[in-house]
Amino acid sequence: SRQQHPFILPATQPQGRFAMARQQNNSQLDELLEAIQANPEQKAGWFARLLSRDNKSVIRNLSQLEERGDLLQEDDAGHISWFGHRH
Repeated sequence: SRQQHPFILPATQPQGRFAMARQQNNSQLDELLEAIQANPEQKAGWFARLLSRDNKSVIRNLSQLEERGDLLQEDDAGHISWFGHRH
């Protein structure tokens, strides 16, 4: 049988600063999602200005929203809309 190394901890929920960072990130994602739902058909830069964030952060957050199951649509002109949650 394979022996476990004593210094390797089993995977657990993030603790300390990592848990706090994830909570902060979730609140940023929720804030962006609410802005998209309230203001459909706007571009990423518009949301960045609205939320006082840089464009790169908003683009990253859009990907994170999709990773967590929010369904976003972007048209050819870059306008973003929310159209549901993946179950």
